[in-house]
Amino acid sequence: PIVGTQAVDELEEGGEAEQLATPPDCYGRLFSLRDLKEDEKVVIGRNLNCSHVLSVSDDPHLLTYSQTHLEIKRVKANDGSFHTQLKDLSSNGTFVNGQKVGRNRSRVLANNDEISLAVNTNKAWTYIEFDAILQKQYPACVTEHYTVSKTLGSGAFGEVKLVFETGTCHRYAMKIISKKGMSLPTGLTTDMSIRREVSILQQLNHPNIVRIERFFDSNDRVFLILELAEGGELFDRITSQPNQSGFDNETAKFLCYQMAQAVKWQSRARPELGPPRSGRARRVDGGSSSGRRPRAEYLHDKDITHRDLKPENFLLLESGQNKTLVKLADFGVSKLVSSETMLRTFCGTQCYLAPEIMKSNGQPYTSKVDVWSLGVIFFICLAGYPPFTEERKDFDLQTQICDGHVNFPPEHWGNVDAAAIDLIKRMLVVQTDRRLSMRQVCAHHWFKDDKVLSELRQLLDRECQLQV
Repeated sequence: PIVGTQAVDELEEGGEAEQLATPPDCYGRLFSLRDLKEDEKVVIGRNLNCSHVLSVSDDPHLLTYSQTHLEIKRVKANDGSFHTQLKDLSSNGTFVNGQKVGRNRSRVLANNDEISLAVNTNKAWTYIEFDAILQKQYPACVTEHYTVSKTLGSGAFGEVKLVFETGTCHRYAMKIISKKGMSLPTGLTTDMSIRREVSILQQLNHPNIVRIERFFDSNDRVFLILELAEGGELFDRITSQPNQSGFDNETAKFLCYQMAQAVKWQSRARPELGPPRSGRARRVDGGSSSGRRPRAEYLHDKDITHRDLKPENFLLLESGQNKTLVKLADFGVSKLVSSETMLRTFCGTQCYLAPEIMKSNGQPYTSKVDVWSLGVIFFICLAGYPPFTEERKDFDLQTQICDGHVNFPPEHWGNVDAAAIDLIKRMLVVQTDRRLSMRQVCAHHWFKDDKVLSELRQLLDRECQLQV
């Protein structure tokens, strides 16, 4: 919310607004009792049509102020929340905490931000946000570059905050990892676990994988600045479907195809191309410059097995529609392995675990554990419930998984494509040598759908244009 102003002489260099002494000739401080409406602006400048006119005759800087110097606006996010944004419209500059915003550039205001006009020492106002999470809770290395806003979620390693980049107001997710009390795999220190997660994320460059923008480290916490997917978790989207019956065939195919591509990427095949990470143009003619179509199992080709695939770790880019981009996130239990090294660490969520993990007793297992977990997720997307659950009466959970007891009752699966059922059955095979690879999953005939691939191609093209 927007609040009232303070006189310039009330501000002390580097002081907090709450600690300011009241000048002797001041008997009160005015605050606005009305929130700005959605998209309502406060325009400040020398023009008489401005919301707030700069006209103090004895102000030595008055003539350096522009006719329309700045605007402050209440902006509504996709989820219904609001933030306050300042836009610099001036020729000589608007400054927040001594830093120039820049003509036609914007910045989200944080609690106790000081606004200066024309020169950085000419302090005009302090912005006070009543319900702010004080930025001093975060180290300077973070707050110098980002304004921290609301909590987006939390997990085993800590919470996730919405942040705004200084100067651009671009929105990101900031994952805060506490170094104290982390549940770590045997033999790994806190720093080793953190470096592993960051190292994996920084190697990934794919439109269906959440990218890491920056990384900050402090004595007690680690801060990962991540691409923001505003549509929330796939799990929540599934459970919000009518009658909790899962997605229709076409929508499920649209989402499942992307999930598979996050694990296995046909690196230069036209339908799988997404927005370039650097803003540079990317070849989109369906092949490499040599005319070949090289293929790579993306995570697996990078010697990365996720090991914790579940609907909660797939995020949706948009909240308004089901046919949106899917982003794979949360590599908190991933492990970087070489081509000669197999995975040995037992971790993950039980109902999504492959049978070889359940039976491993420390024995090695391969990257096909991800194929099994993805098969479970595909099942849930189409049926609205998991194939393996403790609620079943015929077998306990471990027996269901280890013996591969998967049922497709007609009351839930009667309207599902036979090709989709065939794919899931081939992914949920107990014997790993008979289970499909990710390459085979993506080549399955269920995904041979020109309409779905065309829609996905258009969505990726639009996302590409937004990022260039």
